[in-house]
Amino acid sequence: MSATVFHATSVEEVAALRGEIQDAIRVRGYASVRGLYDRDRIRSRLSGILSYINTTQHRASSGVTPDEIRRNVSKWGIGVANQSQAGISRFMINIYNPLFDEDIFELHNDFRTLIALRDTVIGREVLTDESLAPDHFNACRIHFYPAGGGFMSAHRDRRGATVFGDVTGDDVAYLQLSLQLTERGVDFHSGGVYVERNGEIHDLELGGRSGDVVIWDGQSVHGVADIDPETPFNANAMSGRAVALTGVFDRGGLRPLKD
Repeated sequence: MSATVFHATSVEEVAALRGEIQDAIRVRGYASVRGLYDRDRIRSRLSGILSYINTTQHRASSGVTPDEIRRNVSKWGIGVANQSQAGISRFMINIYNPLFDEDIFELHNDFRTLIALRDTVIGREVLTDESLAPDHFNACRIHFYPAGGGFMSAHRDRRGATVFGDVTGDDVAYLQLSLQLTERGVDFHSGGVYVERNGEIHDLELGGRSGDVVIWDGQSVHGVADIDPETPFNANAMSGRAVALTGVFDRGGLRPLKD
């Protein structure tokens, strides 16, 4: 089944739909919002992102410090040796693009909208970097899963929920949002984000397109199914699936969450 799609052209319209969106997530575990982002404009950013991916020397999976992710930097996520979510296997590239560094992908305004959407759907004041400083910040980033088997194993976002609880002082539900930069059927052909619910696997990108925002309960079991596993991985000309995300990190933002 495809996600319940809500149409809105502004964050204010999303605020009016908040109850319906929350109900859809409560019942089905996920929803999506369409109309906040122009598909063609989002797609126009892809060439720059892919150029960066294919011309940058990415750091090792455990090769960046908490201070470094507060600047434009990228790193591989391979295996389970990951500083923020240790034990979750993956094959991907993390690209950090914080709002207080250079806007190298021309996505900063889109990240600001995503931050406002995130907090509006929850029903709280928008957590800007200014309001979060100095101990926390919005970790604006791109996750890229290359064709040839990019993936992330099923997991729950326990660390994200804990950090949000620390910031807000309450135990609000933790929602994860991803802005779809690429589009299945155009940029890749199989795989993508899914949620496990009541013994069933739900494909959150079915019927989706670039510019959609997919929303799900981060404490549910979810992952990214293999991207185009029938295609040989080509390290010299990578293509695949890319999404934009923003979450609140603390100054030790790469420390693994302890149970």
